[in-house]
Amino acid sequence: MLRTVSASFAWVAIALVWLLAAGLVAANADLANKLFENIEQEVNAFAKNPKARMYRERYEDLAFRLSNLASLHPEAPQAPKALLVAAELLDDLARTTKRGADCNAAIRAYGQVQRAHGQSQAAVQARMQMALAKMRCGQAPAGEGKAKARHDNAAKARHDKTKAAKELDSLIARISEDASAGAPLAPPPRKAAAPPGKRRVVIDPGHGGMDSGAVGKHGGREKDATLAIGLKVREFLKKEMPGAEVFMTRDGDSTVSLRERTDLANRVNADLFVSIHINSNSNTEVSGIETYYLDLTHDHYAVRLAMRENAMSETEMSNLAFILADLATKANTEDSKHLGDSIQDAVIKNLRTDFSDVRDLGVKNALLYVLLGVRMPAVLIETSFLSNPKEEKRLKSGKYIDATARGVAKGIRDYFDEKKDLYATR
Repeated sequence: MLRTVSASFAWVAIALVWLLAAGLVAANADLANKLFENIEQEVNAFAKNPKARMYRERYEDLAFRLSNLASLHPEAPQAPKALLVAAELLDDLARTTKRGADCNAAIRAYGQVQRAHGQSQAAVQARMQMALAKMRCGQAPAGEGKAKARHDNAAKARHDKTKAAKELDSLIARISEDASAGAPLAPPPRKAAAPPGKRRVVIDPGHGGMDSGAVGKHGGREKDATLAIGLKVREFLKKEMPGAEVFMTRDGDSTVSLRERTDLANRVNADLFVSIHINSNSNTEVSGIETYYLDLTHDHYAVRLAMRENAMSETEMSNLAFILADLATKANTEDSKHLGDSIQDAVIKNLRTDFSDVRDLGVKNALLYVLLGVRMPAVLIETSFLSNPKEEKRLKSGKYIDATARGVAKGIRDYFDEKKDLYATR
């Protein structure tokens, strides 16, 4: 009788374990389905948005995330299609730019579909698309004609004249090489840490090149003001922090993708990342300065600001939050908030010396794409509102630019001073 009861309990235990395992598998499948569904919606929205399709980083970002998602869930039925759509996005970008590096990136992405899912319908489509892409890349038979080759070469030469095109080649190549290896896309190689006692800071003037950012009623452009402030911050840091290394994501009017900005910070092993922006609001009376660090938020104002800086819709923002929520609450959040407090306090105090009516809007958290992925304390400061006529006029004043930049530089110095024991021995 006792053996019968024990055997019954054993079978019950086995059944419970089996049910638990089945439940976990089902939960994982549900999560994968939700992630694939979310990003499919983003791709569809992107395809219908001509403005978004003007920016190569949106192509790159969607392809990057599709490839990573397929690598994380290779058994999911949506994985082959995800890799194929990633390749098609890169191919679409190549057809737009007519650049050899972009075309080769698409070819390698199509190859990844075939290697990972050789028997799928997606792999069959990838083989056909790869053949067409090779023809466009000049890897077609010689009978295609010299006229087309001359046309393609001329188009590529014109495009390659821009600094941004040359700078982005290495990023595309890295994305493609990692994708062709069938692994999640890896971060770039990192520079060795700065010697003990030294400081390494990345200053990121927002927008630039084709992306003007916010534009004021009287023609003031965000990209111009952020660059002017950023260059002054570099100047002040070099004078007031001897031996400090200051890197700029751009020091001219060039187009730089959001990912390339964070890649630079990681590659040089920076201690801090400070992104400089100018705010805008539909209410022209709104004014002031505010600083953001990366974290989840449900504040409607912060969500709208993140939508503008990320160039995303609210639906896309919620999808981004769903996918990246865990990342947004990990390391550096407390240090980033501390850095934000230090910069916000210094900028407000410095500006009020000559501009007593400057409003302090405080330090807040938001899910800002440019702060995702950096492996160091990072903040984004919104220095005034271009939509406010008085502040737009001030942003064209050298005195106001200098005062703002001095405040940012002092905030950085104050942060390092408070953390001096850490940075002296690291």
